[in-house]
Amino acid sequence: MSELTVLDPIEKLFTNARGQICDKFRVNKMKRKLRIIGDITSLTEEQFVGSFGSDSARIVGNRLRKNEMDFRPVEDSVLYREGVVDADFRIRLYSIGVGSLAKLTKLTLAQFLHYLARLRESRRIKYGSGTTVPQFGALNIARLEHVMFENGFSFRNGSLTVADLTMLGNNRDGSPTGRNMVNSHDVASGQPVFDGVRRKRLLLARRKRLLEEFAGIEVELASLG
Repeated sequence: MSELTVLDPIEKLFTNARGQICDKFRVNKMKRKLRIIGDITSLTEEQFVGSFGSDSARIVGNRLRKNEMDFRPVEDSVLYREGVVDADFRIRLYSIGVGSLAKLTKLTLAQFLHYLARLRESRRIKYGSGTTVPQFGALNIARLEHVMFENGFSFRNGSLTVADLTMLGNNRDGSPTGRNMVNSHDVASGQPVFDGVRRKRLLLARRKRLLEEFAGIEVELASLG
């Protein structure tokens, strides 16, 4: 049996046979958000990656499994159950502190953009040329809007400012500034405006999800007699 328990402090996961704590820098970084080993095992590996990176997840995962523990299965995550099927995009959402689409529906798009603006300077990706871009920019916001629409979620209505429209890659009238893949927006409501082809594709994806959900309900009802 494992000598460690979920109630032990996370330092014990990194303690060697001589009682010394290995990799103190990694431990101290984790301690800003986590306290005990159970705080780690309550997360899926994707959630951990979103907060601490893939290298830390690999190291921590190996140490957990050596002690007969592990992360929670991905099927337990709220985003997975809500229909966010792309693992990389789930990790991208976790990295900005988003763990549920349903919780986003309590915000207007403008409020979400203001939240992103506070993260942007500390959450930027730097390329070899020295150029930096926001970790969650206009293209990812557009993708989030697609995923939310496909799964029956939306931000609350709320008007957009010029600064908001700039973050979305939009002109003052809510139209895209170029030939990129960002969405148009209704300036007064803040809701994305999808063209006919894109809206049809998103609606077909939503219908497919709902039909699969209904089929599962029918199977369960049949099994109950």
